[in-house]
Amino acid sequence: MTSGQLSASPRFGARELMLLGLSALLAWPVIVLNVSDYFAREGTELGARQALVWHDGHPGARTAIALAATAAATPRGSPPVADLALLRAAAAAQPAEGRLFAVFALQAEAKAARELAAGAMQAATALAPQRTDVNLSAFGFWLRQDDMSRALQAANVALTRAPEFAGILHPALLNVMAHPQSDEAFSALLRHRLTWWPAFFRFVAERAPNAVVLRALHALQARGPNRVDEQQLRVYLERLQRDGLWLDAYFTWLDSLPPASVGFTSELHNGGFEEPTRNLGFEWTDQSVQGVLVGFDPTYGTTGTRALHVVFQGLPAPWQHFNQYLMLPPGDYHLRGRVRVDSLQAERGVQWHLRCLEGAEPLASSERFKGSEPWRHFSVAFVVPSKGCAVQDLRLALTGRVQLDFVASGQIWFDDLSVVRQ
Repeated sequence: MTSGQLSASPRFGARELMLLGLSALLAWPVIVLNVSDYFAREGTELGARQALVWHDGHPGARTAIALAATAAATPRGSPPVADLALLRAAAAAQPAEGRLFAVFALQAEAKAARELAAGAMQAATALAPQRTDVNLSAFGFWLRQDDMSRALQAANVALTRAPEFAGILHPALLNVMAHPQSDEAFSALLRHRLTWWPAFFRFVAERAPNAVVLRALHALQARGPNRVDEQQLRVYLERLQRDGLWLDAYFTWLDSLPPASVGFTSELHNGGFEEPTRNLGFEWTDQSVQGVLVGFDPTYGTTGTRALHVVFQGLPAPWQHFNQYLMLPPGDYHLRGRVRVDSLQAERGVQWHLRCLEGAEPLASSERFKGSEPWRHFSVAFVVPSKGCAVQDLRLALTGRVQLDFVASGQIWFDDLSVVRQ
């Protein structure tokens, strides 16, 4: 730089120099904190140690190092082996960090200091009420302390915040139900709306060793805001039926019907096909099969506005997938209805069959329907025996023995179907 350039430079007085020096002193801590925060945010032990190089008292870094050291020293499935010096330093730098209190609680638990451990875990969840990791630790801790209420509260936070932990927590919650305090704990929890509850209910329906556990949950949730939705009702009824609790299933299903649907006039529900089916319980159940379309559709000549409509599309389909379960007392009955056939080409036709659920041979089979004909009545008599036939299955099916029998095309309609006791 030349002397001319020097003479052109601005001249700073003592006041300006002092201000520049002061601003540099003030800026340095900001730079240090920003750099240390950057390293601490990396989420690794190395990043935390780099953060401490810039700021020896960085609270997040001290916490990360203390927790990393504890995790590294603890064998899987064992009580935590913590470096108390690191934990104390981290707690001094960040006294309101819930994760540290959770580790302290587990340390105290391992040393059989029960009251100290409980107090530390309560502090952990109070300081970090929404942290999934803290609440997962709390869930296991309170289970071991036989405090089902606090355990379920912690599980609720974890499942609400991180539904992906369902694979771990759902089996654990199912096991909780064997505890004597579980009903009270679940009842308290179910006073609040739980976003994860339907998924857990379905898990229990599939995995519980028997339906007794599921019935208890169903009764508990009925008194709160976690109302049974259609999917829950379906899995609940299917489990009751699978376990042979048909009478329980029947009354549960009956309670779920809207008032206008309860007063059906025969032993058959919705025999006029006026109401849509929910595909559950003791309603019409239709399992989708490629090549066969089933609907409750409007057409001419119906008593109401709709009739059962089955369309066969000419594909091989051993179809027997439309049915309704009944609980007919022993006695003499008639199955009655009206039918209209529209260009139905099927080698052996379509038939209604009524069987005892426990038996192979039908109690009754209607005539076979095929070809074309206008609306007409049909009827078949049958007897429900006094033993071995508590539940019956009324089913519409293509009749056949070989594959060619199940290639059908055309359509068929049914209306005014009823089962009437003589």
